[in-house]
Amino acid sequence: MTALVQLQKVSRVYDGGSETVALDAVDLIVQRGEFTAIMGPSGSGKSTLLNLIAGLDRPTSGTVTVAGVDVGASSQSALAKFRRVSVGFVFQFFNLLGTMTVAENVAVPAELAGKPRTVVRERVASVLEDLGIADLAHKYPDSLSGGQKQRVSLGRALVNEPALLLADEPTGALDSRSGQQVMDLVAALNEHGQTVLFVTHDHQLATAYGRRIVTLRDGRIADDTMLDSRRAVPLGELIGWNHEGR
Repeated sequence: MTALVQLQKVSRVYDGGSETVALDAVDLIVQRGEFTAIMGPSGSGKSTLLNLIAGLDRPTSGTVTVAGVDVGASSQSALAKFRRVSVGFVFQFFNLLGTMTVAENVAVPAELAGKPRTVVRERVASVLEDLGIADLAHKYPDSLSGGQKQRVSLGRALVNEPALLLADEPTGALDSRSGQQVMDLVAALNEHGQTVLFVTHDHQLATAYGRRIVTLRDGRIADDTMLDSRRAVPLGELIGWNHEGR
C-alpha cells in the first residue's frame, strides 16, 4: 500500500479572543485501501482533522498532503477542484437539496466537475444501482427515510470516484438498524478498494467496522491501533436494502 493522506506536524489554532488549539503537531499517515476510524471526546479535534484533510480548512502550521496535493498550500480554485475530484464527504445530517430528486442530488458533484451530461447520467445510474436505490431516482428527499437519505448522500460522495471517502458521524442521525446497514455498505465499498476515514464517538461502531482506530485527545494522537482484518458484506448482498432499509 502507498500513502494517500499524510499530515506532518499539523496544528490548527483558532483565535476567537483567546487561542484555542484544536490540533497540536499531529503526524498521521493513511495508506490507500485503509478503513480508519477517528475517535475521541468532544473537543478532541476529530472534526477539525477531517476538515483539514477535506480541504475545508487550512492548518495553522505543518503540511497536509492528500492524493499528492498539498492541501494547505493550494489556492481556493485548486482546492475546489481537489474536493470535487479526490474527496467524497458524507455528513451526519445528509445535506441533500430538497428541490432536487435523488438522481439530481447525486449528479451535483459530477456536474460541478464539468463532466459531459451523458457521462453524468451513466455514472449516476451506476452508483444508484450499486447502492440499491435505483428505484428512488425520481423521488425527493422529503419522501425518504433517514437510512435512504444517507445512502443518497453516500452516492453523491462517490459519484466522482474519489480516492478518499470521508464521513463525519455518518450514523449519528440514524436508528441503529439503518446505521448498521449504511456502515455495512461502507465496509463493502472498502472491501472493493475504497479508502475510508470516518469520525465517530461510538467505540462499538469503530471496533465493529474500522480496521484501524486513531484516538485523539486534546488535539493530539493518544492512541493508534491496527485491528484484525475482517470480511465486509459483498455489495451484491446489499441491493435488497432499497425495499428493506429504513
